Amino acid sequence: MYNITSTNEKETFSFHDCFILEAEYKDNDIDILLSHVDVLETNSKNHTDCAKQTDKAIMKIYDFRINKVYEQLPLSNEDRKHNKKSNKIVLSLNKYEIKDVLNNSIIMYCGFEDDNAIILEILQGKRLIVFEAMCTSFDVKWNEFVKDSWFVNFK
Repeated sequence: MYNITSTNEKETFSFHDCFILEAEYKDNDIDILLSHVDVLETNSKNHTDCAKQTDKAIMKIYDFRINKVYEQLPLSNEDRKHNKKSNKIVLSLNKYEIKDVLNNSIIMYCGFEDDNAIILEILQGKRLIVFEAMCTSFDVKWNEFVKDSWFVNFK
């Protein structure tokens, strides 16, 4: 179904503003179908001199284990005056509820740490939901580049 696969190239993608079309669990893995992905020029599959946006893409996360899920609430002006750092509601979700939260949301941030930790921040309507999780590896698959990424030549 997809012609190009990139494996474990953590720092070579930008998922910001990618729309999650569908998320699906398969055993302990999760497949996340995306509207597109931005492939940086440092990715081994990008043979151009700038970041490129793909057609639809799929991010497959292997052995996806969630440590914490929470909703990040906006801080009030009073909280800001007192330098309050965050306002969170911890969520307890099963696999089906996680899938429902991910579907039709927008990725605001997706970061991978050295120890295979993942931070995934999504915008679900007006709610900012944060997933802190672990994985063993991940793939991103797509068919072709369709244009330069939105941030190329951004000043």
